[in-house]
Amino acid sequence: MHYTISLDAGTNSIGFALLDSTNTLLELGVDTFPMGNKEEKGVEKSRSAERRGYRSARRNRFRYHLRRAQLNTLLKPLGMIPDWSHKITAFDLYKMRKEAVEQQITLQELGRILFLFNKYRGFKSSRKEVGKDPEKEKEEGAIQSEISWLKNRMSAHNCKTVGHYFFKMFEKSHELQQRGEWHNPDEPYDERGLDGAEKFSLVNSRGIRREGRHLERTLIEAEFDLIWQKQRTFYPAILTDSNYHQIKNRCIFYQRLLKSPKKFIGKCSYEKSKPCAPLSSLPFQEFRLLKQLLDIRITDEKNPEMFNVSLDDEQRGMLFEELQNRKSLSFGDAKKLLKLPKNVKFNTDELGKDLMGNKTRASLRQVLGEGLFQEIEQQGQLEKLWHIIYMHQDEAWLREKLAQKWEFSPDIINAITEIHLEEGYGSYSTTVLQKLLPELRKGVHERDALKKAGYEVEQNAANRPLKPRISELKNNELRNPVVEKATMRVIRLVNQLIKKYSINPEQLTIRVESTRELKKPKQERQKIRNQNLDTEKRRKEYAAFLTKYGKFGIVYPNSAVINKFELWLELGENQENLKDFQKFILDSKGFDLHFEKYRLWLEQGMKCPYTFKTIPLADLMSPEIEIEHIIPYSRSMDNSFVNKTLCFTEANKQKSNSTAFEFMRDKGEGTLIAFKEHIKKVFSKSPEKQKRFLQEEVPPSFRPDQLTNTSYIARQIRSKLQEVSRDVQFTTGAATSELRRIWRIGSLLEEVMYEEATGIEMWRHFANRADENNKIEIENFKQWQAQFGKGKNRSDHRHHALDALVIGFCTPAIVQQISTFHRVREELKIANADHDGLLFSKELEYRLPRLPIQKSSIREALKQILVASQVNQRLLVAQQNHSKKKGGKHTQAVQSVRGALFKETFFGKIQKPHPNAFDKHEVFVTRKALTPELIKSSKDLEKIVDVQIREILKQRLAQYGDRGDKAFSEEEMRRNPVYMYSLNDYPNRSTNPSSKKGNTLPVIKKVRTISKNVRSFVAIPAKDADGVIVASNRYAEKNENYIMAFYQLLSTNKKGETKRICDFKLLSTVEAVRKRQQGEPLFADELTNEKGETLPLNPLCPNLKKGDFVVFYENTPDEIQWNDPEDLSKRLYQATGLSEGIKSKIYLFGYVSFAKHNHSRYNASYESKEFSLSESMPFLMMSHIQLKAVKVKVSQLGEVTV
Repeated sequence: MHYTISLDAGTNSIGFALLDSTNTLLELGVDTFPMGNKEEKGVEKSRSAERRGYRSARRNRFRYHLRRAQLNTLLKPLGMIPDWSHKITAFDLYKMRKEAVEQQITLQELGRILFLFNKYRGFKSSRKEVGKDPEKEKEEGAIQSEISWLKNRMSAHNCKTVGHYFFKMFEKSHELQQRGEWHNPDEPYDERGLDGAEKFSLVNSRGIRREGRHLERTLIEAEFDLIWQKQRTFYPAILTDSNYHQIKNRCIFYQRLLKSPKKFIGKCSYEKSKPCAPLSSLPFQEFRLLKQLLDIRITDEKNPEMFNVSLDDEQRGMLFEELQNRKSLSFGDAKKLLKLPKNVKFNTDELGKDLMGNKTRASLRQVLGEGLFQEIEQQGQLEKLWHIIYMHQDEAWLREKLAQKWEFSPDIINAITEIHLEEGYGSYSTTVLQKLLPELRKGVHERDALKKAGYEVEQNAANRPLKPRISELKNNELRNPVVEKATMRVIRLVNQLIKKYSINPEQLTIRVESTRELKKPKQERQKIRNQNLDTEKRRKEYAAFLTKYGKFGIVYPNSAVINKFELWLELGENQENLKDFQKFILDSKGFDLHFEKYRLWLEQGMKCPYTFKTIPLADLMSPEIEIEHIIPYSRSMDNSFVNKTLCFTEANKQKSNSTAFEFMRDKGEGTLIAFKEHIKKVFSKSPEKQKRFLQEEVPPSFRPDQLTNTSYIARQIRSKLQEVSRDVQFTTGAATSELRRIWRIGSLLEEVMYEEATGIEMWRHFANRADENNKIEIENFKQWQAQFGKGKNRSDHRHHALDALVIGFCTPAIVQQISTFHRVREELKIANADHDGLLFSKELEYRLPRLPIQKSSIREALKQILVASQVNQRLLVAQQNHSKKKGGKHTQAVQSVRGALFKETFFGKIQKPHPNAFDKHEVFVTRKALTPELIKSSKDLEKIVDVQIREILKQRLAQYGDRGDKAFSEEEMRRNPVYMYSLNDYPNRSTNPSSKKGNTLPVIKKVRTISKNVRSFVAIPAKDADGVIVASNRYAEKNENYIMAFYQLLSTNKKGETKRICDFKLLSTVEAVRKRQQGEPLFADELTNEKGETLPLNPLCPNLKKGDFVVFYENTPDEIQWNDPEDLSKRLYQATGLSEGIKSKIYLFGYVSFAKHNHSRYNASYESKEFSLSESMPFLMMSHIQLKAVKVKVSQLGEVTV
């Protein structure tokens, strides 16, 4: 029997379905797992990058202490070690630095300056490292801007050194202090507080603090040289050239070279001992260019004989000569170069947006100039020049080489140092590339060229022997954590399905759709996520506002009222004018149906893009105005908002099956120019839509063979899936979305959810719409549905399974049927299809594809899904540390902790008076920035330690209507700072308070806050290099709890009633790690409580960790129907958190939070109650006494085992 596995693969979930040859649904499920990258507040971060950042900070600190120890060793015999017991102020230190350039200072004072240089030696750029990461490049740009600003201020004050400049700022603060205009003589004047009008704002002043201030290392080195030269005249015997070199170059300003990435470079597929060639190397650049030209296919829609044809030798030669000197070439320019007709199309969907050129050669040619470039190339020195640029680690060394050996001018040297070579490595070594290039230049394809070079080439998928199971990925094989994680889960899932049903690989089709996020790079995924978060935040604010002040009842963020309100605001109306808004809602009948028209109308400036005429609001909903596809749907299969526009019906009929560009081009050159100007002006904020309007090249008509997805994730998954199947297909999101619409199964999941929440089988009531009771239920269902908004309901993981099922039915034949249907519809100028899938045409009866399975079967399958979820619970990881010593290499086996033991912030312990009592109790405090996130309203003031500051902030909030988002916003804090004033002098708050002497008061920027989790703190005293404790009042909060054990004793009283005596034991990650490292069990098998009773572990649920699954029962475990997936679905929950707390100031309770297996954890709100089968409770929190559950395991296929 033939089987079809369909997969909806995402960044952290996989929906799957298994169908047989009769379209019988055998399996339907969802597998969720943590994303390969970490996500915090909409920002995606690599988990390894986060660890690398902490490790880098530890190394930098270690290297600083190493330099300090070395400097101490150098200065001690010279008598330059300062008396550290003698404390000096920052003012005296900078005065000392200023005087060191002008007059003699003592050797001990000079030593103190050198120790300061060693600690703050300035920023030095590594252009090679920065070029790898756009974020680092952006960060360095900001740093360079700060450095330039500081240099300009130094020049304005005629300061030779940085020390002199900061000393002048101290003098300025002293001067202002005497005039009563400054609050603290120990804090220097900070010119960063000046605005464009040179007006000073204290809230922007950060004194001498290095937060947001970067010093260039060359400035510190210049100051070092000036001080050394001046003091050498007084101490010639001590400040010698040898000591200068040792102290400056070998100690304070020593910069180690970057580590070579040699050991991380992969080996060639054919020359196993050779490393892969860098992408920027000239052989690889030429290889990629030639391979790309050989892969180009062109199609002439008007010439049937020219379909998917390769370029001839002359055409390839012309493009090769052009691309050798360019970084890229658009397909439009390529067509002009080859003098091809406008109706000729390229296979752009496989090649990308543009043709890639020889980027390295083009960059070198640009900076060297044509004459010098040709001279170097003819001498065969071009690759040597690339090698020097590629291998350099120090910019000074590179400049010296280019000046001395190559004798380049300073301008050329500056340009070369700015070149950013392409990062990464190819698949072949330089040795293999040198063998392939001669053949590729002749027009031989890569596969044949490899054979001619004597290499064994892997067989085609059609001839390759299939494996019984897919081989596992090697660790870090794909070099992309997100793709690797998803691919690994797909492999394991498919292997389990093959094993369970004994599937013959020769009788297997696998159909996959990968989500748009998984196809995109990290920056694009983060951009999408940020946009979604911004939209969600805005809609929540609107919902809260309308719920509080409007007359609409409870308004959900995704309800239609919010859509109307957003449109209302876009029309330029006032948010507060709710009376007119209510009238607008009444006037906008049919709004939900035509909401898209409103959106398009506003987006395109209320004008038709083809006639440039204004579309009146009164005509907007009339048949005279139509929504049409910029690129025809039959040619793009794109029904997204970005491919739609609004135009007059007559213009739409004239446009027919043409693209917007083709339609306007046929009207003449003048009309086309006016059209381009209009589109660029109107859609300036929508570059993607602007591109659709002006797109000359359109991918070929949608054909079944285009189900082959060429994205990176698709290629990786396909290569693995082809190990067990010869028929691996990739569907598009557009095709599956269209099938969902045609088959009207989008609301199936919501109907199931409604039934689970209310017990009402909603779908049955739709069959009889005449019944008044049913009408009420239908209305109730629609109101319940409104909380999710339009489109797919993503709060329930089961929507992935529904998508996977549609993907399983998305065969090439069905896709072809849809494409043909829309082509015919557009040719006949028919707007849409009716409810039965028939065209509004008597001349043609063309039916759309029918759903191959009954909806009732899908509905029942959805109810029975048990969502699997993978959570990593490992505590320790075995590792090997490798080190080099004089005796050779050493290897040490260690167990490293997985994850952080403590949270990052340090706390201090203080004695705080207990409310309404005379005694004091210990609390833990830390300083936090005063932001809207910290203080949202007056309720949050309880966490402020200082009573005076608490009252000042209370008065501040009262001025802003108890809204922290306004009172402490960045803009408002800059305009109206919070001053530390006396409540006795200013009991009712003053706009510009001052001290009794009339001096300016300090600004409150940070406040001390109290942590309530007293039980979770551990003392971590600070120690010096010798291990001596220098700060004992330092505490850290435990990161999270690892496991909770449950103890239960069942006893029977005289009446025969069973009594449960419960207790628990909670272990934090810190305690669990200590026990594991010492070989102790995490918890005992028995626990003796305060009454002396011995409680054994609960046999049904002995312990829980975050991520464990449980099946709840109300009275006894016997009520669980283990063979009924629908019953298990109602009872299956996953532990999401462990905690403990004191109740009634006496009793200690253990608490576990649970989430229902199928519910998304996003914005979860936990209810503190016991489990009840009669209530729909997606999120629960219960104490150890309330817990009545059986701990289970859920396999990747959703199978439950005890």
